[in-house]
Order: sequence, then C-alpha cells, then structure tokens
Amino acid sequence: MHNMFGMINGGKAMVMDLMGPALEELFIYCKRRFSLKTVLMLADQMLDRIQCMHDAGYIHGNLTSDTFVMGIKENIARVYLVDMKFASKYINISGGRRKHIPYEENTGFFGSPCFASVNRHLGTVASRRDDLESCVYIILYFLKGNLPWQIYEKSNELEWVLEIKTSITAEILCHGLPDQFATVLNYCRALKFDDEPNYLFIRQLFRDLFQSMNYKEDWNFDWVSCYCSRRQLDKTS
Repeated sequence: MHNMFGMINGGKAMVMDLMGPALEELFIYCKRRFSLKTVLMLADQMLDRIQCMHDAGYIHGNLTSDTFVMGIKENIARVYLVDMKFASKYINISGGRRKHIPYEENTGFFGSPCFASVNRHLGTVASRRDDLESCVYIILYFLKGNLPWQIYEKSNELEWVLEIKTSITAEILCHGLPDQFATVLNYCRALKFDDEPNYLFIRQLFRDLFQSMNYKEDWNFDWVSCYCSRRQLDKTS
C-alpha cells in the first residue's frame, strides 16, 4: 500500500490507495453470517495486520467490523486495516530505549462499545491486549451473527454492555464453536497491561483448526460464493 502524508489547509492529511468493501458490508451481503472457513482465513490476516501495527509501536484503539477492508484487483483477497483516528503510540523512545507507556485509569471511553475490551470500558488506557480482545469479538460476531450485548449498544446503555461482557465467560460466549475460540479469548483477557502478546500462538491455534477441518486456502470467501449463486439465480429467473 502506498500512502502520502502532508498538510492541507493547516491540517494533517493522508492519502491512501483505493480499498474494497469493509468486512461489515460483506457480512451484510452474506446475510450476517460467515462460515468457519471464511472467518479463519480472515482471522489469520486480521491478526497479522494488528501485529504489524503493534510492531511499529502503535495500537489501533477502535477495531470494528468496518475497520478491516478488502483490497481490489490483484489484492482482492487481502485484508487491510484502516481508520486510524484513535490510533496511539504505546512505546516511548528515550535515550535510544523503548519504554511502554505507563498504566493509567479514568481515561474515559471512546470508540465502538460493541467490540471494545472490558478494560477500555473501565477507562484504562489502551494497550496491545485491547486490540486483540476487540479482534476476537469481531471474529465471534462474524461467526454468530451478533453479540449478546448489542441490544444495549444501540440504546447507548454502556453500563449494561460492560455488565454482560464482564459476567459472561468465554466458554458461554463461544458456545457451539470449536474450543480454540474460547482459548484465544481467555488468553487475551488474561494479558496484563504491558504484556507482549504471543501472536503466533493465537494464529497457530486457528491455523491448526483450519487444517483439522481439511479446508483449502483457496481464498474462496463466502461473498464470492454468494455472488456466484445470485448471478446464477438471475440467469435462471
């Protein structure tokens, strides 16, 4: 991806390559449910993009189903991470040394209540663990079609969103799904503020599940099949 930075009318601006649809758009196109195969192919790329951002010293701060988009043309099967307005540095460099930002509370809440981590709801300053917890919620949302606290998100009852998130166990939230999903969520929730996540551990769990299901990494996402089916239906109607 090629980016250009500069100043326009006294403000900072960034020009990015033209991207394809957001995963949320494709999710709606597929009638609000992705198959396990599609989710696992997406998850591997989503986690890689998050790790790349973290490796650069930044956290995203507001991951949602809209902040992951697909590419176009030769990159049509590639996932991109966009919308950096809440991104922030979690590493300070002083005297040539990299130092994690300090732990803070009562920093306020911003972003999407649906996918925010428990600690962000509580007002703790964001760190890498929060991006990963948000990513897992997005993955579960794609698999299940909704999350149990979404009914309160629409009415902006944040205290009820937090209440459900803190009271529901990973095992209950991931009921009916392969055990790997509860394992990953428990891992992310257990991370300490300045822990460096084991990204490979998470991705390998999902890769092993992918292989155990005998899936092929053919990039045949659900929306491709939906599009072909609808084209065929149009031809016969």
